[in-house]
Amino acid sequence: METITKRRKNGQRKTSSKGVMKQFKVIVEKYSDGYIAYPLGLKGVVVGEGDTYDEVLADIKSAIRFHIETFGQENDLHASRYST
Repeated sequence: METITKRRKNGQRKTSSKGVMKQFKVIVEKYSDGYIAYPLGLKGVVVGEGDTYDEVLADIKSAIRFHIETFGQENDLHASRYST
């Protein structure tokens, strides 16, 4: 695991771990025309879709990664529950 520390303009430090993906429980639903999946514990709408189970898992992983990179870890309900 690689830890990155950046100093913000206001002098505060921001530390993040690169290359580590947090685990989320994911609900996968099968329909006649494919699969959809959504994670539990993220604020906002995050959905994956695919024709196969493997495709939907790859899509939801990508969607979760994009969501966290775009909106930040504070949109993780578990992280915000424990932050001070």
